Amino acid sequence: MTYKEQMDQEFQRGMEKGLEEGIEKGIEKGIEKGIEKGIEKGIQIFIADKVEENVPMETILKKLQDLFGLEPEKAKEYCERFSGQQMIS
Repeated sequence: MTYKEQMDQEFQRGMEKGLEEGIEKGIEKGIEKGIEKGIEKGIQIFIADKVEENVPMETILKKLQDLFGLEPEKAKEYCERFSGQQMIS
């Protein structure tokens, strides 16, 4: 085998390995994004249900923090976004 053929083989192996790694990372990122979207949809439904039942916003905020492990500011952000109500700090 000539030097050029060896270099071509090494290049091909490198390209294949790079492609495999890129696909794996893309799949991982896609799964993470899907999980995030699913959790967000669950939070949206949770808030809508509680608002429909006239649960006070402070209770909803507390439950979001307890059940979903959200920081207070993130819970407030979701409440404002999905309830359509402005939260007073």
